[in-house]
Amino acid sequence: MFKYNVGDRDSLGGFFTTFNSLAIPIIGGDNAKLESWLGFHPGRLADGFTVMFLQEMPAVGDVVLAGTTLNSGGRVGPPASTEAEDRMRPFVSAERRAARHAEFDRYRISPQVIAKGKAWSDFDALSNAVDLIQLRGTDRATKIVPAIDHDTKMPPNEQYPVGGGVTQLVLTQPVIWKAAVNIAGNGDWELPAGWPPVDREFLQKDPSLIKRRVRVALENMA
Repeated sequence: MFKYNVGDRDSLGGFFTTFNSLAIPIIGGDNAKLESWLGFHPGRLADGFTVMFLQEMPAVGDVVLAGTTLNSGGRVGPPASTEAEDRMRPFVSAERRAARHAEFDRYRISPQVIAKGKAWSDFDALSNAVDLIQLRGTDRATKIVPAIDHDTKMPPNEQYPVGGGVTQLVLTQPVIWKAAVNIAGNGDWELPAGWPPVDREFLQKDPSLIKRRVRVALENMA
């Protein structure tokens, strides 16, 4: 059962990526490849998923770069076998921020000119990941919501294995997303009214030109 109907809007935070990062398995109708790229366990998308598109820009400071899906959970090192151990892994964003602060202090600013806290604050704003986000186009912000819920009983290293290296970002404050497409476990698409039906056979066998048109239409969907 999908969590959203096509066209629904919701205020969500958490992980997301760009449409360009996921277009090949989505347009190709390959749910197993999408699982692998995102770092979901095999079968997580067996009941389908919703493709969500961002509808408003986050504020500067409300989105951070969390490495790639090679960094399971946005943390450094491989996922652990227990939740307690997994929480001990440092966040990619925290390590990245600390390294940039050190570089900034060393090369960019004199503490006699600007207080360290102020300098760091300005640098964080300038280097924030919000500049990677688009609301339309090839790199529009995209969130995948599986129909199958997170399993609190499954170990982190099984539920969220190392993924395929897709860029991942994290919203620390919720913003509005829209359910653009529901894709069932059998590969059929539920699209907004007025769109033609799409099924797995169409996506896997139709000429690349048609797939490209589907992709462009999604990139520019309101």
